[in-house]
Amino acid sequence: LYIAARVIDDILIASSEKMAREQDGLTLQLDMRADPQRSSTSDLMTAVHTGELRQIILTTASLTQPAIDRVTSRFVAPLPDGMRQAVRRTADGYTVEFAVPLAAIEEHQGADWQAIRLNLSIYDTDTSDESPITLWWRPNRFGAHAIPAAGTFAR
Repeated sequence: LYIAARVIDDILIASSEKMAREQDGLTLQLDMRADPQRSSTSDLMTAVHTGELRQIILTTASLTQPAIDRVTSRFVAPLPDGMRQAVRRTADGYTVEFAVPLAAIEEHQGADWQAIRLNLSIYDTDTSDESPITLWWRPNRFGAHAIPAAGTFAR
């Protein structure tokens, strides 16, 4: 499964000394589970405590290899074997590509899998000393404004 995005950003902040969530970057949330789990919503702390957050792909692609995030890595599962991501700077921002092995989806739903749930968000900052804001493509599924099944794509 390939996912690509073009981000337009006039000021890019990228540093190998900062964690991905502290600089410009694009975050992928990909839920490969079957329904009803895939369509559910909850607050972030509940998702952490129940282990739900570890059941989805959650990764941020940034323009540099970011510093290790020792907090987030405690709550997020390692990426599936064979998953790749690439980021390239452009004249007006950057592009991001994610490649998710179909075997990772099949592990959750079988070879005849029917749907996935996808969300993208952008971390955006314009100075190296400010915290990024988060811009969501769809409402965050782990928040007060979550919409059940938002971002579901059928095969």
